[in-house]
Amino acid sequence: MDLQEQYLRELKTLFWENNLNPDEYQLERLANFAVLLAHKNTKVNLISRRDVEKIIENHIFISSFISEFLPTKISNFIDIGTGGGFPGIPLAITRPMLKGILVDSTSKKIDAVKEFVNKLMLNNVIAENHRVESEEFQQKYINNFDLVVSRATVPLITLLNYALPLVKEKAYIASLKGGD
Repeated sequence: MDLQEQYLRELKTLFWENNLNPDEYQLERLANFAVLLAHKNTKVNLISRRDVEKIIENHIFISSFISEFLPTKISNFIDIGTGGGFPGIPLAITRPMLKGILVDSTSKKIDAVKEFVNKLMLNNVIAENHRVESEEFQQKYINNFDLVVSRATVPLITLLNYALPLVKEKAYIASLKGGD
C-alpha cells in the first residue's frame, strides 16, 4: 500500500469513528496534502520530524475536525501562524466555500504552503508572508474576517490582540492549543 492509500484509510477511519462524512474528493485531497507535507518536511521543518508518523491524527484530521464546529454563516477566515498550512489548508478543503488568508512570518514555510495550495488547486485560499501584528498587514485587512483560526502559535491573549483589528464586529476564533 502506498502512502496516499495509507493516509486515505487513516482519514476514513478517523472520520467514521467521529460520525463525520466528508466526500471522497475531500478525503483524497486531505490524503494528498499529507503526502505533500511529509515529503516537504524532509527539507523544511514544517512539523516535528518525530510526529510525521502521526501526521493524519495529529495534524490533518484535527485541523479538518474544527470545520464541524463552525457556523455556516461565516464566509472568510484568517489562519494566523499557519506554519505548514494548519489548520488553514484542511479547513479550506473541508469548507470549500470559505475564503481564507494563510499567514506566517517565516518565508520558507509560506513558500511551502504556496506550493501546497498550488498543487492541491485550492482557489479559496492565499498564503502571505507577513507578521499579522504589523501596521501594514493590519491596515490591509482591517475588519475583514468572520473567523480567526490558529494552531500552536502564541498565547491566547496575544492571539486576541493580533486578531482584534482584523475581525468584523461579530466574529469567531478557533484556536487549537497543545496538550491532550
